[in-house]
Amino acid sequence: MINLPFFYDFVFPNYVLPNALNPQLAIINYIHNLHVGGATTDSLFEKDVDNPNNVNHYVFGDSIGKWPQSLRHNGTHLRYPCYREFVKIDEHSVFLGKQQFDKYFYPIKSGPHLDEFLGRTHAGNKLNGEYFWRYISREVLNDLKEKKALIFIDWAHENFVDKSQFDLLHEQLNYSEIPNMQIMFAFNSFNAKEIYESWYSPGERKLDILNWPFLLFHNSYHYLSQPDKRMDVSTWQSTRNTLRPHHGIFKIRRGRPYRLALLYRLCTDNLLYKMDYSMLDNITLYHTMRMASCFPYDYNEEKIAELHSRFPVNLKTETSKTFLDISGWGDNTPEPSKNAYFDITCETYMEQNGYKSFTEKVSKPLVHFNPFFFVGFQGALALLRELGFKTFSPYIDESYDDEPDQVKRLDMIYAEIKRLLAMSQEEIHNWYWSMEDILIHNHDHFLNFCKTDKHTRRMLTYMNFRLRSS
Repeated sequence: MINLPFFYDFVFPNYVLPNALNPQLAIINYIHNLHVGGATTDSLFEKDVDNPNNVNHYVFGDSIGKWPQSLRHNGTHLRYPCYREFVKIDEHSVFLGKQQFDKYFYPIKSGPHLDEFLGRTHAGNKLNGEYFWRYISREVLNDLKEKKALIFIDWAHENFVDKSQFDLLHEQLNYSEIPNMQIMFAFNSFNAKEIYESWYSPGERKLDILNWPFLLFHNSYHYLSQPDKRMDVSTWQSTRNTLRPHHGIFKIRRGRPYRLALLYRLCTDNLLYKMDYSMLDNITLYHTMRMASCFPYDYNEEKIAELHSRFPVNLKTETSKTFLDISGWGDNTPEPSKNAYFDITCETYMEQNGYKSFTEKVSKPLVHFNPFFFVGFQGALALLRELGFKTFSPYIDESYDDEPDQVKRLDMIYAEIKRLLAMSQEEIHNWYWSMEDILIHNHDHFLNFCKTDKHTRRMLTYMNFRLRSS
């Protein structure tokens, strides 16, 4: 068990305020907490900021911005139950904790949008119009300068940082008193450190990047510890003689270009009736056209308008769900997957500039016994095999995984989807059950991932080393 001290500027008997939060907002946040029934780990400023009816819009008007630069949400992701056997996080006040620890981590949990964390958008706004370190206390800045503290930027729920964002972060740090490499930036990737170091020479680097495959690990624990949200092997095998109503399932919460391009092609080829699909994002027709046209197909505006007229659309077993109801981190029931033979699994990003990272999306077909098409980064299937999973060749032509061009990769994926959709129900049923051994292996291996993953242990060991040696 590794023991890591995490210090905060403002610690109250029933509440810890997020580090590096604007003090005005911190005061409002604290007062709000006193009147909502005691201890809560959510910030007033984290609750549905995108909703125009959010109370913050009435308080600050247009100067609310988007998401807070610094969040709390149950504290660092390292305090989540999935890490309970591996690490103990001791939370203390910056001003009192030094009686027990000579060195400490100062955690800053970023919101989901890094541009807002960096103050690139909404300049001058209350939530995200400043450089992230402006409201770090003088006590902590001094400790950073003397290398008695390390900033730990927790961005575990996201998986992509482009070079311009790193450039901006470097530029901001030029004006701070924070020494190079005293910031550990951890996010959901298997090779973020290698990408960063390929972009910057040793003399240019200012950050210590951590590879942290959080979401695969967390979802493994989620489904392992909550068996009601999945099927076991014997229950699944009992469905062998039941024909499923849909050939495929395609879940979309947020509209993104490649997702809409795939939907458009399925609509144009009159194949959506064979799919159980959702698209819960309430986007405009113009937005639908603009995003779908990012992929150079021969678009028919009438067909796009026809597709858009169906939005929002729900899965057949989730007819009442809305965009705000769905949590991306874990299914609440295996029912939708149980009604289809394959999954179209779309990552958050398809273009990742070399990043290798999985969000929760691939977890769902793995745990629910579904073969899948992975619409994401090049080499994703190869990475899954490195991690001990099995993929679906020769039942699916997986040569798309080697294609570097994302448009060609999407074309290759769609050609295979069309092939499967052309099968009769009996044919695809037999095709599906011929992969029984693969599907059982993936299900079992995924549930054990949170027990066996070496990447998480490596990161925690390194954090402990840096703390003791910095």
